[in-house]
Amino acid sequence: LQAGAARVYAVDVGHGQLHWKLLQDRRVINMERVNLRLATPDLLPEFVDVLVVDCSFISLKQILPPCLPFVRPGGHVLALIKPQFEVQARDTDKGVVRSETLRLQAVTDIETFAREDLGLVSHGAIPAGIKGPKGNQEYVLYCTVPRNQ
Repeated sequence: LQAGAARVYAVDVGHGQLHWKLLQDRRVINMERVNLRLATPDLLPEFVDVLVVDCSFISLKQILPPCLPFVRPGGHVLALIKPQFEVQARDTDKGVVRSETLRLQAVTDIETFAREDLGLVSHGAIPAGIKGPKGNQEYVLYCTVPRNQ
């Protein structure tokens, strides 16, 4: 929004998550209590140029597929990989993935899924600058939707 976005569709299965300042911005369309796994094609009135995904308590493997039909060909996808929701619960220590090997494997798994199962072009993943509330290292994956898709 600060860089001039014309419109932002803020979709969340929960409610009351958006900051007051965002709620006051006419360019933000607040769509609460929407389960994207059950989204129908008429959810949005237009294709989006950029999809940004930050979800919790669910794998990106469940969220990315139903989101992609809303992204225009050539569009961008930025997804926050949270290893604690990508590995088995037994591989966490009170919700924290302490093993760097497991964290990086989670990143590789999601990147491979995006490329091979979803047909996205991966441009790589980098560590997020801020760790999760419990200290989890998270990663930002950047992909594009092929123009011929």
